[in-house]
Amino acid sequence: MPEHTPKKNSNEGKKKRLSVPKVALALLGVLLAFLVLRITLILTAKPTISVDYIAELNRISKPADYDPNNDAAFDYQKAADLFVRMPPDLFSSSGSAFRRGNLDPEELEKVNKWVIANSEALTYLKRGSAKPYLWLKVSAGDDVWCKPAIDPLHVREMGLLLSWHARIELEQARPDVALQDCTVGYKLAQHFAGQKWYVQNVGRALHALMGTQIFYILANTALESDRLQNLQQELEQQLSTNPQPDFEGAKLFMLDTVQRICTDNGRGNGHIVPSEAAKKLVRPYLQYQQPPISQNLPGFLREYAELARHEEPSDFAVNTRIVSMAMFGPDRREMVKGIEDCFEYLEKLSARTPSQLRQEGIQPAAEVSDKIGCEFLGFVCGPVHTVFIEVWQRQKVQDAALITSIAVLRYKADKGRFPDVLEDLVAAGYLKQLPMDPYSSGPLVYTSLGHDFTLYSLGADFDDDGGKPSSWGQGQKGGDQVFWPVEGPEGKRN
Repeated sequence: MPEHTPKKNSNEGKKKRLSVPKVALALLGVLLAFLVLRITLILTAKPTISVDYIAELNRISKPADYDPNNDAAFDYQKAADLFVRMPPDLFSSSGSAFRRGNLDPEELEKVNKWVIANSEALTYLKRGSAKPYLWLKVSAGDDVWCKPAIDPLHVREMGLLLSWHARIELEQARPDVALQDCTVGYKLAQHFAGQKWYVQNVGRALHALMGTQIFYILANTALESDRLQNLQQELEQQLSTNPQPDFEGAKLFMLDTVQRICTDNGRGNGHIVPSEAAKKLVRPYLQYQQPPISQNLPGFLREYAELARHEEPSDFAVNTRIVSMAMFGPDRREMVKGIEDCFEYLEKLSARTPSQLRQEGIQPAAEVSDKIGCEFLGFVCGPVHTVFIEVWQRQKVQDAALITSIAVLRYKADKGRFPDVLEDLVAAGYLKQLPMDPYSSGPLVYTSLGHDFTLYSLGADFDDDGGKPSSWGQGQKGGDQVFWPVEGPEGKRN
């Protein structure tokens, strides 16, 4: 007789079927609870400051044979304290005319009054420039951006004062005094360019400004051969000290930034604290963004940079965009590793010219940002470091072009004609070597025009545009960086 098989209870099967969505719902609830807890912990976390990187930056910046009497810091600070700001309306309508030396009597009077008002500041500025070194101490601020003892903005404006003072002296037919002003400006520039952190770019910018002024003086003054020779020798000695960018201080700054916006679990790891990152890094950075907003910024930074022009983005709006980075982006240990890799890579980039980087298919800003490994940290801080290298390369080629232009003018004064090619200057002893262009594989482009000459670099577009003036070949239309002829009044070339 067949064995009886009991029927399954239909209610039991139904309960089992119903238990699947209940379990899934329960798991979802647990996941959501975990997510809420994780976000809460991230939002309420606090960073831990365990290393005094600012003290270390000051330590490595201090000259080995430091003597307060040889430090230019006191004189520069005194000059900054005495400095009279330029009247806001001075160049509101005719600033370009002033920069090119095309001053009308009213403008000249205003400038003279402003320069006279800064006579005492100029005295301290010149005194400081005669000191052998500058120890520019920094301190921590409310955000991640460390504060120097002397405001870089004041340094820039004092450099402009020297530049404008030189232009006024030239207007008064005193070219030697104007050249002395430029020499003081070069020393000021070298003091700041020799620092181990970001202010070195202020120094390099001042260096470029002084070079531009000397070009202008040469184009508007007929100096005798002996005076040109002395000037060339002075500049060759002064410009020989042009160290490549120093990233040691910048690296310490980046490491300090990480510890100020990240937690520390005691084992060298942690995550971004959104509120701290927004307050100490993102917001201060956006304050410096001027229209038009760079399209290279990450989407959320570009969005808030645009918004900040009209209204202040709320902490919640900024923080929520950073929370995902804290949850799913690189942790503290990965960011520190990215910074180490970044600065090792920057040292390698410094050994290559822009032309070599282009031939190797390297895009420095993008690759440095990628190596840092954190989106907003990379885009906020990464491109700054490649600018160090770019500005340094431009400074080198401007220095070479200035020395070469003086040599060409000497040759003309001695022989009554311009050299046919740059090699003539080397052969005749006016130049030690050919001036190389880092934006090409050869020397600067020189052409004798009979009555004048042209001298230029190919610039950042890396092609020869026949001496078409531009700002380092940048922009859609490209062009060359023309050093001679020098731009004069109304934008014309002298």
